[in-house]
Amino acid sequence: IDMELSRLLPGRHQARLGDVRDMKRVSDIMAHAKPDVVIHAAALKHVPLMERNLCEAILTNVFGAVNAAEAAAAAGAKRFVFISTDKAVDPDNVMGATKRLAEIAISRIASRTGMAASIVRFGNVLGSSGSVVPLFERQIAEGGPITLTDPGVTRYFMTVEEASALVLQSAAIQDKTAQTGLYDLDMGEPMPILQLAETMIRMKGLVPGVDIQITTTGLREGEKMHEALTYEHEAVSSTTVDGVWQVENVHTLSE
Repeated sequence: IDMELSRLLPGRHQARLGDVRDMKRVSDIMAHAKPDVVIHAAALKHVPLMERNLCEAILTNVFGAVNAAEAAAAAGAKRFVFISTDKAVDPDNVMGATKRLAEIAISRIASRTGMAASIVRFGNVLGSSGSVVPLFERQIAEGGPITLTDPGVTRYFMTVEEASALVLQSAAIQDKTAQTGLYDLDMGEPMPILQLAETMIRMKGLVPGVDIQITTTGLREGEKMHEALTYEHEAVSSTTVDGVWQVENVHTLSE
């Protein structure tokens, strides 16, 4: 990341190493930088792995987020953007639950400190580290088979460009102090993972089930068949940015 930023923004950035679980280090970095906007993206996101490492998930995903938000507010940051996930909606796994707890904690910190906060719930980001697309690409390159947890599984997908735009746009939209805005990207209907696998095979000029086999392994620990973008008590409304929804009743996060 440092090398890429150096290439894109020569002489305009500084990299600082630290651990979000280390409150003193995070506070020192924030106090030195005095940022106007903080984007918190650090997280442990591998669902099955977090099922087996509960304490580590809580320390990073919850306490790490709290440390970042508290330090940002203390340093005078005007806006704090938190990267959440659709797995935080009605979570039945550790990763989703820790993200939901972080959503609630950040909302309370914003209310108490006067800092404006934005929470963005991501779907699956195509091509990101640990996502299904690089896995399928590797399996196709190796001649198969492609492994699916369940042919009926559906997921919301977004591109890296869409994810980046959502983060920046949410920060621009939410400018009310002491309040938290919760945002989703209009990702359309969730896509069946089987359809994604078959499409990727065909894009290589191959035939699913003939040139590349597709096998089923069963759902892994903590995985759901389908994800949702909002709770039943939440409703979405349009914003000034096409394709970005604001989730209403966000005040319930701090209740």
